[in-house]
Amino acid sequence: FIFGDDHRGYLIDQDELRQRIINEVNVGHLDTELWTVLNMADASGPSVKSKYKYVSMFETWTTDNEKRNSNIARACQGLNGYIVKPGQEFSFNKVLGQRTEERGYDYATAYLEGQVIEELGGGICQVSTTLYNAVFAAGLTTTYRKSHTFVPSYITPGLDATVSYPGPDYRFINDSNYSVGIKATYAKQKVKVEIFAVPILPDGVTQNLVSNKIQDLDFP
Repeated sequence: FIFGDDHRGYLIDQDELRQRIINEVNVGHLDTELWTVLNMADASGPSVKSKYKYVSMFETWTTDNEKRNSNIARACQGLNGYIVKPGQEFSFNKVLGQRTEERGYDYATAYLEGQVIEELGGGICQVSTTLYNAVFAAGLTTTYRKSHTFVPSYITPGLDATVSYPGPDYRFINDSNYSVGIKATYAKQKVKVEIFAVPILPDGVTQNLVSNKIQDLDFP
C-alpha cells in the first residue's frame, strides 16, 4: 500500500467558533453568517501512516484441483491491494466483475441454488469466505452474506460466504474513519486474506466467528 505525500492543511479553532455561536444565540441572532479562525496545521506531526497495521488475517486451504486453484488465484489478484474508503460499501461482485473465459477464468465445480454445476470461476467462494472471516475479525460490518446449500470442505459450515455473478454477492461496509486495504494471496493451496487498517476494535479486544451444528433436519 502506498501513502500519498503529507500536505499542510487547516484546522478550525473550535473553542473560538463555539464562543461566537453562543454570543450570537445570546443576542437573538438565530439566522446569521459566522466567520471563524483557521490555523495552519503542519504535516510534520504524527502521521496517519504510523497508525496503520494488519488488524486481522484469515487462511483457508484448497484441494489439488488445478482449474479451481487457478480461479482462486485470479480472484485473489483481483482483490489484492483494493482500498475501501470510509463509508464505502464493498461488493465482491462489483470489484471482481463477471467471471469469463476472456478474463482467464476456468470452469470448475460450484454450488448454485442447491445443485452442483460446472461454473466459470468455480471455487472463488473460498476467496469470499476467507475475506468474510477476515472482515469480521477486523471489526468491520458485513451487510450481505449467504451461506452454501451444501457443506463446504474448507470451512466450518455456517462460516462461509457464497458468491456467483450477478448474485448472490458478499458485501461489507467500511464503517471506520479511515480507508481500509485488502491484501489477498494464493500460494501452495493456501488462501490468505489480511485487512490493513487503523485498528477498529478497542485495544485488547478480538472477535472471531464460531459455528456449532445443533440439529440435523430431513430434506422435505
